[in-house]
Amino acid sequence: QEPSALYNACRNNDIEQVKTLLTNTSLEQLNRIEPNGSTALHAASFLSRGEIVKLLLEQGADRWIKNRYNMTPYEEAKPHIKEIFDKTNYIPPLSPSTIHTYVKLLHATKSELLPVVDLRQNMKPNRVRHQANSQNE
Repeated sequence: QEPSALYNACRNNDIEQVKTLLTNTSLEQLNRIEPNGSTALHAASFLSRGEIVKLLLEQGADRWIKNRYNMTPYEEAKPHIKEIFDKTNYIPPLSPSTIHTYVKLLHATKSELLPVVDLRQNMKPNRVRHQANSQNE
């Protein structure tokens, strides 16, 4: 199997091609694990393609996928690329299962609507998760 066009564009630092491809790329395609075991975000991170890393993260690339070396894109990045991860805060929409759980809780309590607090706002997901992983090692 051949690497995707997006993966190749990220490796080759072809920013315009990446922008073009992202207009018609699903999350599944964006997070595709390539034949070499890495994603496009892994390639961009490892090769220090800062602008592309930012584009991929803003598009919702999964920063937690591990490659065949058991490393996330963040873990493979040099410090200046890690700063991009820390500053780029994509917050995915609430999943149907999360909404379903909330509705079940609401019915179980038979009360008025409970306040919904989105703790994901103002969160630096990479730093928080990276620090948690470091403490577990």
